[in-house]
Amino acid sequence: MIELHNVVDVRPLPDDVLKHFANMSAQLYAQYSESDPVFKKIYTHYNAYLEDVRGYHMLSEQAYLEARSQAAIDIDIGIKSAQMRDRKN
Repeated sequence: MIELHNVVDVRPLPDDVLKHFANMSAQLYAQYSESDPVFKKIYTHYNAYLEDVRGYHMLSEQAYLEARSQAAIDIDIGIKSAQMRDRKN
């Protein structure tokens, strides 16, 4: 694709596709849990951990992304200001 058009259009998956993936995963995990006690134990602990840290990550990751976005804006403004100064000189 890149070789033909020199561009890649990255898009998010549609919500219905993500929901389908989640449902299929849940079905597989349930099957594995029924047939494999070790998987069930690990998956149960994994889910408990995931629930414990979800709130923290929502806050910390969002703060990180917002800080990066602001830094990118600040850098872009600095570059544009420098370009305008260079054009005047």
